[in-house]
Amino acid sequence: MKNLFKKNKTGQLGSLQNMVISLVVIGFVLVIGLTLMTKVQEEQTSGTAAYNASTETITAMAEIPDWFGIIVLAVIAVVILGIIALVRRAGTQ
Repeated sequence: MKNLFKKNKTGQLGSLQNMVISLVVIGFVLVIGLTLMTKVQEEQTSGTAAYNASTETITAMAEIPDWFGIIVLAVIAVVILGIIALVRRAGTQ
């Protein structure tokens, strides 16, 4: 029964690689998405519903990178807290 509740000592550090890969993929998708939407908008006639919809989509997508720095900062904070917790646990054993 003790093994059932055994904790993984790596904590958040074990998922560091997944977090970094996720951030890179999100950045890549944003760049490609904004590029494609700009190309779609260039093909539309100004003032049409399609042009206005593509403009609104580009505006909405352009706001996401503003939050990207905060997301990266949060991931770094999680990693630092994971390291601190790991060091504290190692010191008490």
